[in-house]
Amino acid sequence: MTRLAALTGKATRSDVGQMTSLFATGYGSFKESLFSDLDDAQFGEVFSSMLSKSVQQFKTDGGKMQQAIQSMGSGLAESGISLSDQFTALGLLQQKMEAGVAGTAMAALERTAAKAQERFEALGMDIQTLDDNGNMRQIPELIEEMQQAFGENYTTENGAKLQAAFGSDESVRFFKALWGQQDAFRANSRALREAREEGEAFTRSMAKAMDNNMDAKLQVLQQRWDVIKEILGNALIPTLEKLMPILEKGANWLTAFIDNNNGLSSTLIAVVGGIGAVAVVTAPVITAVASLGAAIAYMGYVSKKARGNILMDSLAGGAGGKAGRGKGGLLRKAGRAFGGKAGLIGAGIGALSIGSTLADDSLSAGEKASDISNSAGSIGGALGGAKLGAVLGSMIAPGIGTAVGGLLGSIAGGIGGGWLGEQVGRLFTSDDAEKQTTNNSLPKTGAAAVTAALVATPALATHSETTQQTTTVERIQIYQQPGEDADTLAEKVMDIRFRLELVEYGEDRDKTGIGG
Repeated sequence: MTRLAALTGKATRSDVGQMTSLFATGYGSFKESLFSDLDDAQFGEVFSSMLSKSVQQFKTDGGKMQQAIQSMGSGLAESGISLSDQFTALGLLQQKMEAGVAGTAMAALERTAAKAQERFEALGMDIQTLDDNGNMRQIPELIEEMQQAFGENYTTENGAKLQAAFGSDESVRFFKALWGQQDAFRANSRALREAREEGEAFTRSMAKAMDNNMDAKLQVLQQRWDVIKEILGNALIPTLEKLMPILEKGANWLTAFIDNNNGLSSTLIAVVGGIGAVAVVTAPVITAVASLGAAIAYMGYVSKKARGNILMDSLAGGAGGKAGRGKGGLLRKAGRAFGGKAGLIGAGIGALSIGSTLADDSLSAGEKASDISNSAGSIGGALGGAKLGAVLGSMIAPGIGTAVGGLLGSIAGGIGGGWLGEQVGRLFTSDDAEKQTTNNSLPKTGAAAVTAALVATPALATHSETTQQTTTVERIQIYQQPGEDADTLAEKVMDIRFRLELVEYGEDRDKTGIGG
């Protein structure tokens, strides 16, 4: 019986203690009156299977059925009402009222059935609430009898007559809830009897179904972990017992110190408490600022890493176009704008715009660097601003303040980050880039030569009838020395380019350090 109670508890979503108590109540209420021909094990299987089926059939649980059965008592069983009918009535009534109220209504019906028949006869109504043996009629037959006598629909007038006959509000609630449901009652009662034929197998199938879900698996895992903690705790008890004298001495010393130094201990506690309060308040802000700083630092690292190659490409004329042209231009512009104004969502679109920039073959390296710097600034600013705004908002008004602060912070951070990214992007392009007309590819290895094609100002030659425009092109080869990094090489190129620009504007080559 105990094993069946535990199994039924799993099948009916209730604990073992509830089912153990219910099995004891059920044994006392139903065993001898309804199942005297069965042994205890057989009765346990019948009770378990029918209880599990009623839970499944009426969308209730074992705990509610326990309340209903204990409130109902054994009166109906003594009157010969089958267990399937009692469980069916309790299940149907629970769809209209609380479990305990349903059990009370069933008990009141059994107690007042005999008086009701006498009162119906006094009223001149031929309504039989008792059978030939003086017991209450079977429940579906009793419901059908009332409906035939008072009409198809339940009315307030019918309720008053039932109240006068049965003398209890609970009986009126019973008929009102089940009025006209005798056919459904019989069908549900038949389903419970079919489950009884399966016995323990039916309960076991329901229990297995209850185990086949994540919640049950997590409960089992938690129980196993509790067992492990208990085992570890028991293993540590001897060690703790040895440490107890030392811990007690330490506690006694601390108590004596506080008693003998009230002023000092109060001051220390106040200082520590104050520091702790400040730490609690400022820690989220510090974390947010650190996150924003990390985003900006990473953006700076990426730009510094790419700067050498991009500058050399700019010298070759590759940065001459306007950022945003080509097949990916629209997506990049939308990514930067939305990234600065819509926080985290814009950051995601900004990341997509970076991918679009990298995949656009129509852009030079300088243009790509400028676009990526702008997008990265918006992304980093939006993420850092959202974090900082959410923390500050939560300090003012947790909940709504967190949401509003995160949104405003992401907008402000995105705008600021976009501005910073734009400034970094300018390092990769030059003001006179659009004047360049020659675009040479950079070498792929550091030891190869870097060729910078610089176009001089066109010189005009006048002839008698025609005018021709001539262009002078000078090429200079610059070699990267062993051990020379990209930044140093880029500075060398920039220095030479500056000198050549002086020559272009009429400075003497000798003064610039450039020979013939």
